[in-house]
Amino acid sequence: MLSILSIHKKTPANVIEVGRADPDVIKSQFHPANRDALLQKGGLSAASQFSDDKLNTLLVGISSEVDPQKRLALAGDAQRYLIEQAYVIPIFEEPQVYAGSPALKGIAFEAVGRPSFYTAWLEKE
Repeated sequence: MLSILSIHKKTPANVIEVGRADPDVIKSQFHPANRDALLQKGGLSAASQFSDDKLNTLLVGISSEVDPQKRLALAGDAQRYLIEQAYVIPIFEEPQVYAGSPALKGIAFEAVGRPSFYTAWLEKE
């Protein structure tokens, strides 16, 4: 995902990528109290005067909602808003390719797609 920071003249574009299965990953990336990829006022950039209260309200809503379906709906609202405001341009999805022997059994994949070998074992050939 490419973040467009038109407010910050020294960094007009910034590549950002964080993956997690929980929708709160959006807040952790864009809220000024977290990673602050948009460099909002009150975040990582002391010189910034930029602030988007509507976005921040959406982001806090994601992390404070307990109903899973409502959280997903709020995450969708936040994603649409980020795109509509041209804060982000989603242009990249990292492909992940794994290969293994046919003797490898019990491999699992966690929610983001990384392999988990806790239950893996090798079958005798």
